Amino acid sequence: MRLKQAMWPRFAKRVICWIEEDWSCEKRKTFALTIPKRNSIFVKIKIMGLVHTVVKLSNPRQPEKSTDIKCLVDSGSTHMCIPESMAIFLGLEVAEMKDVELADGSFRQYPYVGPIKVEWGGRTSFTGALVMGKEPLLGAIPMEDMDVLVHPKLQKLVINPTPYRPYAQF
Repeated sequence: MRLKQAMWPRFAKRVICWIEEDWSCEKRKTFALTIPKRNSIFVKIKIMGLVHTVVKLSNPRQPEKSTDIKCLVDSGSTHMCIPESMAIFLGLEVAEMKDVELADGSFRQYPYVGPIKVEWGGRTSFTGALVMGKEPLLGAIPMEDMDVLVHPKLQKLVINPTPYRPYAQF
């Protein structure tokens, strides 16, 4: 169904109203809209969501301590972040206190623990982690090390489709 150009402003306004009303209740991907003197039409809208994935975390110094954990993939976070309970479970030692700039621009100090072995999709990274928050975050450093990225259309973590090239040459 094609809409006449004069109908677009009313149509767009109704789409925005539906999104705002339903945003907190359900993240529906299809909205039914009724246009005067027309049948209902369906508009498919892709809502950007959060990307989660399951990674295996372990302590390389104590290999028997490992767990699979669902974490938020956050390419805007530099380091990996884990809750205090996970650091205790894995038996990680505090290496230092790091100054961290938060999203609101404030600075705080958090413990930096490690090493942590992160495994996903046959890839491995050895990294450290900040002990903060209640949900684990997979940051940019372990993602770069494993050569993985977030696929924006599929909204999931994928292996980099370009061939792997070593960063260092000897």
